[in-house]
Amino acid sequence: MTRFKRLPISNVSLCIPLIVLAILAGGCGSTGRRIDDLEKKFEMMQPRVDSLWNCGKELNWRLGATEDTLRQLRTKFQGFRHGIASYAVPDHMDFAGFDIQINTPDAKRRLDEAIMYLINNEARLQQIHGRAYPIYPRVDEILRQEGMSEDCKFVAVVESGLSMRALSRDSASGMWQFIEETGFRYGLVRTSTVDERRNFEKSTRSAARYLRDLTAKFGDILLALAAYNCGEGCISRAIEFQGVKDYFQLWLPQETEDYVPRVLAAKLIFDDPGKYGVVLETRPYWERVEKDTVTVRVTNSLPAVLVAKWTGMTYRDVRIYNPDLIAVAWGPGTQTINIAKGTKKQFLVGLASLKGPQGKKKK
Repeated sequence: MTRFKRLPISNVSLCIPLIVLAILAGGCGSTGRRIDDLEKKFEMMQPRVDSLWNCGKELNWRLGATEDTLRQLRTKFQGFRHGIASYAVPDHMDFAGFDIQINTPDAKRRLDEAIMYLINNEARLQQIHGRAYPIYPRVDEILRQEGMSEDCKFVAVVESGLSMRALSRDSASGMWQFIEETGFRYGLVRTSTVDERRNFEKSTRSAARYLRDLTAKFGDILLALAAYNCGEGCISRAIEFQGVKDYFQLWLPQETEDYVPRVLAAKLIFDDPGKYGVVLETRPYWERVEKDTVTVRVTNSLPAVLVAKWTGMTYRDVRIYNPDLIAVAWGPGTQTINIAKGTKKQFLVGLASLKGPQGKKKK
């Protein structure tokens, strides 16, 4: 049977007539005997023929599956090539309610380079898309509450890839990459146990207010974005020295020259990924995490493992829910703690079992 399986399936139709002729050539005593012998031979061959037939069907199925896969890859590759080849850098675009003019060769080149920079790493875009799914509705809501456009969320895309635990070489921290001084100015406290620059709600609200103040100061969203990157002092000095207030006409640090076009490019790509040959897929296991938030006054310390025990969470989940916690316990002061949805009652019961929220049990 093994030898027959190795035969090319296309030779089956040739093999059968040859076998029949070989049998006939062998000779039989009479016509009836020859017929009986032929019938027996065919009965003996039938399982092998069936095996060959099944082998051919399986091979055909495998070839069909491979063909489908190759067709999908070809379609995706053609879409990618089409996106790169066919998109045109716009002459203008809306960002945060401002009509951004991109009408010089230099401005077009810089935006084009920013688009190419982002679409050349589709895996990174997919990662950001996955992080955006559970948080964007709340980010948009906070931005609107603070009087800022939802477009400002693309600042966080470029700053950190939407990672709450991001830390730069200059010690800027969190999704919005606040340095400690600016974070403090906008109400973000850092202690030995908590860094509020990594607090999703607080840092998003502070970033919205900072961008609002920068926009008011410079009267232009692109200058505000540039100042967010290199500091308002840098932009003010550049405007005074060079005598122009058009972002695309200013000579700025290279990082800032790349930064603003990348924010614009992020909006263009995420608003219409197909236009740029990008496929962003939604995973079935993505979910928007529902949680409760409690505020407590801690007089000594509150270990995260106790919070996990009271709420039925794992220690890992407690740390994921509270990225601003940078130690194993919350320290003294008023602390805002995120816990699993529907576990506030258990948390309060556990808290009441302590002699105040100090991490010491009652005697």
